[in-house]
Amino acid sequence: MKSKQMSLVVYLMVAISLLISPLQAEESSNKAYWTDLLKKKINELNLSVGESKTVRLVAEIPEKEILKAYSMVINFDESIMSCKVVASQNSSIKPKMISSKVDGTIAVNSFDVTGYSGKSISIVDVTITGLKKGSYPCNLIITAFGESADKQFIPTTNNLFINIK
Repeated sequence: MKSKQMSLVVYLMVAISLLISPLQAEESSNKAYWTDLLKKKINELNLSVGESKTVRLVAEIPEKEILKAYSMVINFDESIMSCKVVASQNSSIKPKMISSKVDGTIAVNSFDVTGYSGKSISIVDVTITGLKKGSYPCNLIITAFGESADKQFIPTTNNLFINIK
């Protein structure tokens, strides 16, 4: 029963954030970005068919803000790549839900009543495996990122371009 209640809370947070995020996203100057596991920022990933590489999603938290919840979607072309998402080993707020029920889409949600403040937070690690040759942007959409439904600081994002040779 607790699991169903937890899921309901997460879904309600996402729904509320979708209503307010367009208004507050413009106020934000923080960023979400991809890194390799050595913490180097990247916006492109090259791999061969059959090869796997892991990248990390990192998001900045503005000074004097507290992150208590986030919700995001990662879209990818499942015809040329597979993606496996896990919580980053050193994540301060580990995902409570990672769902890939829709092909080519992975939803990631979390909340923490205490929250986290700091410069940045590692959120998830994504292992990408090349299935066939092609290129595609791995699209990140953050729908909620903040202390509460009223206090959002949704980071700007960039796509991770995947090139499979």
